[in-house]
Amino acid sequence: MKKNNLTEITILRSFAMLFVIGIHFLNLPQLNLTRGSLGQGFYFLWRAMLIFAVPCFMFLSMMMVSYTHNEKEFSAPVFYKKRLIRIGIPYLIWSIVYILLNVAVKKYTLADLTKKSNWIFWLSYGKAYDHLYFMAIMVQFYLFMPFLYPLAKKVSNSFLSCLFIAFLPQLAVYWINRLYIYEHYKMLSSSAAWYWCVAFLGLWFGFEYPKKKEWIKKHISSILCLNIISLIVHLYYQCLLWHQLWENLSFDTFPYTINLYLYILLSISTWLWLSVKFEQHWQNGQRKKVFDLLCGLSRYSYGIYLMHPIFMIFLRKILTTANAFLWFPITCICVPLLAIFCGILTKYGEKIPIIRYAFGIIR
Repeated sequence: MKKNNLTEITILRSFAMLFVIGIHFLNLPQLNLTRGSLGQGFYFLWRAMLIFAVPCFMFLSMMMVSYTHNEKEFSAPVFYKKRLIRIGIPYLIWSIVYILLNVAVKKYTLADLTKKSNWIFWLSYGKAYDHLYFMAIMVQFYLFMPFLYPLAKKVSNSFLSCLFIAFLPQLAVYWINRLYIYEHYKMLSSSAAWYWCVAFLGLWFGFEYPKKKEWIKKHISSILCLNIISLIVHLYYQCLLWHQLWENLSFDTFPYTINLYLYILLSISTWLWLSVKFEQHWQNGQRKKVFDLLCGLSRYSYGIYLMHPIFMIFLRKILTTANAFLWFPITCICVPLLAIFCGILTKYGEKIPIIRYAFGIIR
């Protein structure tokens, strides 16, 4: 097995990609069902449970940097060249695609395209379309990699030091934003600073990854218990957020935010363990077809992630039922089908000389 070919990470990446599509798809029942109904509440909470999916992609992206560079010297020029090809060029291309698409659906006008401030906003924060914020944040983390990489490597064998570096700045970011910044600048939550602990822990995790994976397997009972507790707390706060759709309701966001970070990190650990178990038990018999499908989807997960919102625009026009029970099978069927369809398009798109630049492939 090649050093960068971790089957459990391949599976986890597929799960995360399906969850991301699920998040976007579950917006549909929320929009079509009566506000405040139990049906809307069910899909609102289902969507909230998947909120760790995009941070999981951040965690894995940072982890693979340290995992692949662990035994060789980190070279900033080589690193930036690869990241320019892999994320910089695709980010610019897809931002333009979605901006033009928004013009086509009349969300933006041609006059909006002539304003420099709009382009700065779209490209700086990944606001050309909702899902592109992930790429903008990863660009920010990659820009600081020459500083982040040696820092994470220095504490690679100290879990407590890692937690200190991951969470102390994160707490500072929250309170500085809450007390001073938010009143004047409301975009900090769309920056890398808001995901510092997730990214740094991911980078730290890639160093001596096999040992850390074994640590998770050894302590999985405690992790699962904590994950369940954090999920319950998370759903409690999500119920409050749901009620805010029609009630004037407020609550302290500090415990909510702290629990959200814990829920994200514990969920990533849980799903990593589940991916390991999946790898061990789903490679034989009829189950192997599912295993091979997930591996194939992972191969094209980047393109699937970038492309699927295009088709969500059309699905919003087609899927408009107000029956809460119908939305469950619709979601369970459409999410994997949309992933497979976008995966097929990505597979062939990567082979086309010009279009493959949009998927971070230059040959």
